[in-house]
Amino acid sequence: RTNTFYGWYIAAAGGTMNLLVFGIASLGLGVLIEPMRQELGWSLAAISFGFSLRSFENGLLAPISGILVDRLGPRKMALSGVVLLSGGLLLFSQARDLPVYYAASLISAFGQSLASGTPFNAAVVNWFHRKRARAMGVVAAGRGAGYFIVPVFAVLVSFAGWREALVIVAILILVVGLALALIVRDRPEQYGLRPDGDSPIDTTSNESSPNLAPSSLTGMSVTEVLRGRAFYLLTISTGLTAGQSVAWTVHQLSLIHISEPTRPRLISYA
Repeated sequence: RTNTFYGWYIAAAGGTMNLLVFGIASLGLGVLIEPMRQELGWSLAAISFGFSLRSFENGLLAPISGILVDRLGPRKMALSGVVLLSGGLLLFSQARDLPVYYAASLISAFGQSLASGTPFNAAVVNWFHRKRARAMGVVAAGRGAGYFIVPVFAVLVSFAGWREALVIVAILILVVGLALALIVRDRPEQYGLRPDGDSPIDTTSNESSPNLAPSSLTGMSVTEVLRGRAFYLLTISTGLTAGQSVAWTVHQLSLIHISEPTRPRLISYA
């Protein structure tokens, strides 16, 4: 017991999880493209297809992961996602043919969808009402900080090799990710608390109050959201933004490597 509202621990755990998962399992894998091409002889198109599978499945399974979180709870799904993501990365480290590589991409994508985004966001929504935007900002900050993990992962790949680096980060995500997932609690009402750290619920009182409604009952229903135009505008804008940014981020190292021989010519033209 501390003076800090427990919901902030959940938000901090979500930010740390995003730091690891997004920095390593998403952005960091772009570091592996050139070592994989050199060792396995695969084309850039074949390797990129694995990344496309990850992104496509990650988005396609988002509604399914949301349903699972609603039915089974954020904590169970976060734990399951960490195990799946670590297993997918371990399988990735042993890939020597394309089917195994693509299977590892699918498994790790499903684990990434369950481990970082949906469960922690759902828990934060349950634990915060007035301060929800602030708490969601803490979770999202970890995703932005994930860019600082990429250079560290690149150094690890340079010294240990890409297969060994994947094994190391898989074990790291498993150990740290399980510890972070165990911090998650589904709803504050289960522990006699109220969202935003308001006064605890008096379990000995028979008085009822509309302010004590479970946090899961607040907000809009799925039907109400689907009927509104704002949902589709947000979905399209987010998809277009994420698509171009992820494509560039994953392939920027390969683009630099490919364009390196032509750089003197570009300078001479300038």
